[in-house]
Amino acid sequence: MSGLLVVGAVGSTIIVATVAEKKLLNVGKHIESEMVHDLTRLILSLVTVGSFFWVLWQLVQKFLWGMM
Repeated sequence: MSGLLVVGAVGSTIIVATVAEKKLLNVGKHIESEMVHDLTRLILSLVTVGSFFWVLWQLVQKFLWGMM
């Protein structure tokens, strides 16, 4: 259940950041838009790396408990 909350929080953050980036581009603030874009990319990268290590940890635990 907590995983679902994390997915919802990250998803809504990405949606808000994308909308903010588009509005900044429409206004003509390209530097601020790039900063928001970089922040969005950083969040997505951290989520991807965290998910990879979580899956890796789950596999290690499964095999360790399976061997005992």
